[in-house]
Parts: sequence; structure tokens; C-alpha cells
Amino acid sequence: MSSITFSRSTDPLPIVPEPDFEDDSLYYWATPVKDSVNRVQSSVDSLASAISSVNAANRAAYGMLYMDDNTVAQGTIDTTPVQLSATSFLIGPTRNLTSNRTDAQLEISLAGVYDVNLGISFSGSASVGFLIYIYKNGVSTDIGFHRVIGTGGDIGVASCKGYVECASGDSLALYVAADSGSGREITAEDLQFCAHLIDIKE
Repeated sequence: MSSITFSRSTDPLPIVPEPDFEDDSLYYWATPVKDSVNRVQSSVDSLASAISSVNAANRAAYGMLYMDDNTVAQGTIDTTPVQLSATSFLIGPTRNLTSNRTDAQLEISLAGVYDVNLGISFSGSASVGFLIYIYKNGVSTDIGFHRVIGTGGDIGVASCKGYVECASGDSLALYVAADSGSGREITAEDLQFCAHLIDIKE
């Protein structure tokens, strides 16, 4: 049987010239295909951006109850906390959360951690300390303050802020109590009570 011998060439590989698409029918096929691909990619990118925006909007949640130059007082306050009256609450910007002025509470739809804050200016019975706290489902979150009104029943200014983990269906409200005595009176003149979802619970 004859043998086959392989030899290794030392010649350089031939240089293949770039195709001249202007004289090649492939150019007329490739160009519209490329344009179609670019249009599809652009549509996909636009759709992805739209979906991302929708998802972000659906995952956003915030709400606000406020008072503006209120003059309606809430009386018969003693050392037992009671919910701050809903008489003069107004509804501020709200999304994926119910700002319920009738029940004076913010009602949670999306579970997660909320940044909750309160700013208030109020007058009340002279020389009395008032404690105002944020409650979740009727239980104190320990976010609040103690502010003593002066001898002239002046307007006190106070604020508080904290993070509260909430489940869907939870409610946030404000409760007030006096540090002593009974039959105390408070007038929340200007107030902003807000909640903002900062970490959604999957």
C-alpha cells in the first residue's frame, strides 16, 4: 500500500479582499434587513423602557393628609391617647395608598417599609404638655413627640419622622394625649401627615 505524506506549507495565507457591495447583489439584500433589525431593536428598547416605567409606577406608593389654617378644636383630652380628630383633614398627593380623611388615616395597599413623618403647629390648653404619636393599626409605633404649650396657650411647633414596616391593609393614624389632667383641648392649626414607600416587600 502506498503511503501518503503531508507537508506543511510556509506560504502565507492569501488575503481575501473585502466584497464590493456596490457591485454585489448581497448589498441590496443586507441593507433592508439591517434596517429592519434596527427598527425591531428600537421597538424592543422602547417597549422595555415603557414596561420599566409602568413597573416603577406600580411599585410607588405615597399619601398625605393635612390641615391648613384649621380653627376647629378637639376637646376632652386626658392621659389616654385618642385619635386626632378628622374634622378638618384634607387630602394631599396620593398614589397606591388611600388617604382617608373620614377616618383620619393613611391606608396601606403595597406592603413594605414606609418613611412616615408628621409636622404640626398647634395651640391648646395653657401650660399643658401634649403627646402626639403615630400609630399603626391602633398600636403606637413609638414615633412621636412631647410638646408643652406655654402659659398663654401659644402655638407649639413640632415634628417627628421614622420608618414603619407595613402589610397590605394596615392603617396609620395620629393619636394625642395630655401628660396630665383631663378635659384638655388642642387645635391642630397646620399639619402634614405623610407616608412614602421606600422598600417594597416582595
